[in-house]
Amino acid sequence: MADIGAQLSIELTRIIESPYPAALCHLADLLARADVLTIRACIYNRPPCAVSRLVTLVCDELPLAAYTLSVLSALCQSPEFRDTLLLEKPGLLNALLTKANSSPQHADHCAKLCVLLLSRPLPKAIPLPASAQPFFLRTFENANQNPDEKNFKTVYSLLNGACRNLLTQVPALTRQQFDGQLHNVLCSQSAGQAFLLLLWCFGIVLLAEHPAQNRLPQNAESTLGQPKQWSTKSGRKVFGSVEKLQHKTMYLTSLSVIWALKSNVEEEATEAIRVAFRTLQCIDRATLQAWPRSSKQAQDIFSKLLSKIFHVDITPAVQIEAIAFYATIAGEGNLPTSIVAQYERCLGEIPSLVNTDCLEETLTISLPLFAPQMRETTVQALVAGVLDTCASPQNAHQISNYITLVEQVTLFLPLDASFQASMLSAVTLEELQAKVWNFVRANAGLEFGGCQANATSLHRQLMSATLAMLLTLALASQPSGPRLPLALSTALIAKQKQLQYISNQCSHLVAVAEPATISFFEQKNTPYTGQHLQDWKDRLKVELESQSHYQRNSIVRSVAHICQDLETRCNTVEEPLRRERARSQAFEQQVAKLGTRVATLEGEVTDYRLHLEGLEDEKLSTSDEKDRLELELSKLKSGHQDAVRRADDVLRNTREDFNAREMELQSTIITYEENTRAQEKETQAQNNILHKLTEDLDLVRGEHDALSKQHDILQHRLDDTEQKLNGEYDINHGQSQQIAALKVRNNDLELQLQGTEEELETTSSQLSDLQVSHQELIRSSEEAHRTLEMKYNNSMQEAEADAKAINGRLETRLCEAMERTRQAEEAHDKTRGDLEVLQTLIPPLENKIQELNDFCSEQEEELEELRTMRRTFLQGLGFATQHPLAIRSATRASDDAIEPTPRVRREHRRRKSAVHTLQDVPRVTGSTQGISSTTMESIANASFASSDSYSSQNGSTPKRRKPGPSSKLPVIQTPRTQKPVFPTRSVSKKLSPSKRTALRQLSPNRRHTTVGFAVPETEEEDAYCTRSVRKRRGSLQGIEEADFDMDDFLAGTPLTPGNFTTGTGRILDDTDVTTTEL
Repeated sequence: MADIGAQLSIELTRIIESPYPAALCHLADLLARADVLTIRACIYNRPPCAVSRLVTLVCDELPLAAYTLSVLSALCQSPEFRDTLLLEKPGLLNALLTKANSSPQHADHCAKLCVLLLSRPLPKAIPLPASAQPFFLRTFENANQNPDEKNFKTVYSLLNGACRNLLTQVPALTRQQFDGQLHNVLCSQSAGQAFLLLLWCFGIVLLAEHPAQNRLPQNAESTLGQPKQWSTKSGRKVFGSVEKLQHKTMYLTSLSVIWALKSNVEEEATEAIRVAFRTLQCIDRATLQAWPRSSKQAQDIFSKLLSKIFHVDITPAVQIEAIAFYATIAGEGNLPTSIVAQYERCLGEIPSLVNTDCLEETLTISLPLFAPQMRETTVQALVAGVLDTCASPQNAHQISNYITLVEQVTLFLPLDASFQASMLSAVTLEELQAKVWNFVRANAGLEFGGCQANATSLHRQLMSATLAMLLTLALASQPSGPRLPLALSTALIAKQKQLQYISNQCSHLVAVAEPATISFFEQKNTPYTGQHLQDWKDRLKVELESQSHYQRNSIVRSVAHICQDLETRCNTVEEPLRRERARSQAFEQQVAKLGTRVATLEGEVTDYRLHLEGLEDEKLSTSDEKDRLELELSKLKSGHQDAVRRADDVLRNTREDFNAREMELQSTIITYEENTRAQEKETQAQNNILHKLTEDLDLVRGEHDALSKQHDILQHRLDDTEQKLNGEYDINHGQSQQIAALKVRNNDLELQLQGTEEELETTSSQLSDLQVSHQELIRSSEEAHRTLEMKYNNSMQEAEADAKAINGRLETRLCEAMERTRQAEEAHDKTRGDLEVLQTLIPPLENKIQELNDFCSEQEEELEELRTMRRTFLQGLGFATQHPLAIRSATRASDDAIEPTPRVRREHRRRKSAVHTLQDVPRVTGSTQGISSTTMESIANASFASSDSYSSQNGSTPKRRKPGPSSKLPVIQTPRTQKPVFPTRSVSKKLSPSKRTALRQLSPNRRHTTVGFAVPETEEEDAYCTRSVRKRRGSLQGIEEADFDMDDFLAGTPLTPGNFTTGTGRILDDTDVTTTEL
């Protein structure tokens, strides 16, 4: 139910604050699911201007939607809404009563609403309409004929509300019959079982016996049950002078209260206990106190009543009524401590009570009974709660409840000395003294709601009531007992002088012109028609004051003259006007019906024509859809082929991109390593700066968030104020326009009324013609409808058959396309998996690159030493330097040269570490690139073994065989059978001299340079695998280019091809298209 309450409150706020009339359908659904207390809780805290706005919106929607009547009935459960509705729409009650009396089909809905409106006293400015009398008589007769709980409760609600004085207008015979019916119900055996029915009967008897009193006697010591006072038969049955009857009444009343405590409806239980409470007040006090001890049955009922009061499911509003009922029977000095403690807890929850219609009456009876036994802590909490509410009020309903409580405490203070002492001891406490002084210094006018005027007025009333309570406490205190400080009493008197009257009328409410209402007695006559006549009340008053000697005769003559004037008005003015008005309304209704019928026929013809056009459009759209589906199918086929082709292209491009990306990564590793060390230092410094900036930023953000929240709050308030101002301006402007339009319309209607009779004759003749044409249109429309229906059914059947066939074919093709797509996705996933496996090989290869970089730098130093030895050796042989052996291209562009890597000082270490590093590389399956660990190890071992052979054979000074005495170099003859196999490749398929890598030219077979040595077949295959792997994986091409110049290495190698005789006895030219490796 809490969710319903929140949703209902939000919806009401949306409707009230909407600048335009909002729809009420969602509100009707929420109200249908909400109970009475939820509806009251959603309305009682709203200011009068908001309730007035809600009343206006609901009443404006009333003639437009049927569900608005149920919305109005639900909202009338709130007393604030009901009073505002009656004040702003005084004619609505009369209209509802008239409708409930005249139209049986609307009697139930309107009767329920009328009972709600009449169940409470009407506001002082609203007179009771004359139509209330027949409605009350009708309800009275219904209860007389059908004596059940519902009908008797309705009669009790009317008598307890606005219709109490109407009981005197009921004919004497009808009252006697109803009294006899009540007596029969009270005497019947079923009365002891229907406890709520019994309580409603008690309430009706009390109201019938005392119709002129607004409230039943509230003094517990008063005795109304004297035998001479009960004039009705049912009253003597209930409150007879015989003690046995009174005991029976008390017994039945207590049982009814116990039954009411089990009810799930809080409002019904509260009202039933209140009736029982009032019933006890009409019984003699001595008899009332003696009843609990009169019999065993009475003792059981009384103890059972006490146990039911402490039930956990009872709400505080019902519980405080039941406690007051129990205390009335038990008496002042016989209250148990537990019931007093429960009453104190209920007093603490009074500010949050929703159903507070008779809170004043309940406190007036119960407070004198419980106050002498209340604890000082409870009194202190009560005074502290009042002062805290004065300092910081929460809502309007809380203030209203506190005002009622404070006023009742103020009335009781001078009557009980013990309660005065408790109050004085509470107020003189140091903590409460500080709160009282804060209360004296505070000003009325705190804003706690949406309306400043209403909030200020309620706050001022609470402060005024609190001041009155404190001043009464100061004046009623005994001279010998504790007293308020003189300074505080003087400050309270000065504070009372400062309080000014503040009207609770909202300053932004639009003044509503209230229509002149007609009193109960005037409405039997005819309404005023504009004729200048003197008011009969003023006229009668003047006559009574001016003629003192002949008063009786003058009154008779004046009344006779008044009656004559009224008869003249009825006969000469109003009767013809009513007849003409009735005829005009009848003619207008006929014209409206005819116009509606013509418009309906024209609309039907238009609908048929549009329907036919729609069928043709559907046929065309069906054929277009068929063509579109065929086109989409062909597109799907071509798209599938393109997807397969694109997948192959993507796979191929992915492999090429992967190889190129690996080469780029290898070339940038060294640069990244150098930049990383510098960036780490910069990052450390920047982190320190960033930490300081982050702390400053957090402080700035906190200040910014606080300012943003404050800005949003101010902006929302500004928007709300602007919306309200715009709404009020639109309302004023709309009302002024409506007034002007109504004036113009009134003049037009007066002119139209004169020509209405002439137009009616013409309309009658046109009506006959229209009826004939209407019949013809109906026949032609029916024939066209049947024809169109047949055509439509045939075309729909054909379209459905074609659509089913097309759908079947398309589903088959779609399944095939989906299967092909699935296969392509599986191939793509497989390729992506291979790519992920290859990516895992990158980190080990990076480690390998680092090791090989170190190895290449050492090889470069060795090559530098070899170049030095070569030059020394050539000079010893007598060769000059004019025949350079460098084969570096002269046309090599300067921008293609790669900056050599700075040389690192040679460090002697074991070469086998590279082999161990390669052994840690994870193996790749044959499906990836076809490289096995055995192949990689053979390549590495061959390369590193070649390096070791150079170090072991050459040493620090390379040695060669001295040349012979001949000037020609000897030619070494190699046997034909021992010629080595030289693998060759075309120059077009090899890298250019500027892009050759050092390891590719420094062959692992370099150590086999003796004559007649042939490369084994397995080593040749290993070398070929090495070159293929380096080609696919990129090898060390980028890094080795940066380490040293390949051309310088070739130029300084003794077995490099050039214009000289090699060690193998073969002379190679520069134009040779192949390169031989040994």
